[in-house]
Amino acid sequence: MVLGSATDTSNLLQALRLNANGTSSITSGANIGGMDLSKTVDAANFTDGAGSASGSFKINETSITYSATDNITDILDNINNSEAGVYANYDTVNDRFLITNKTEGDVGITLEDVSGDFLAKTRLLTANSGSLSRGNNLLYNGE
Repeated sequence: MVLGSATDTSNLLQALRLNANGTSSITSGANIGGMDLSKTVDAANFTDGAGSASGSFKINETSITYSATDNITDILDNINNSEAGVYANYDTVNDRFLITNKTEGDVGITLEDVSGDFLAKTRLLTANSGSLSRGNNLLYNGE
């Protein structure tokens, strides 16, 4: 017996803690270039050049904006404090960005650069080498 489905929009399995068999995350698929998180996007050391000084993007349909005065840490903090329901951080050891759902299970993450190119520069978009690691649904075998 399988509990839940990919199209299930309720939170019953989460409330009962029956779907906590992994997490969903998106990871940069290639090196970024060694980030100084105190730099603004247009001064950051991205492998393929500086990013747009300002812009906006969506994570799970939640809009995040950044300006020419926001540094990379500010943007990560804005993501973490938003209603997007994810944690965002930069892995200094592997030189990559990582976005992970705050909710356990196979709930997915959606990303979209609206203006500017922050998600593209961080290589989180799958078109730019990002990779999605899906969580697993709980399988219940009743005997």
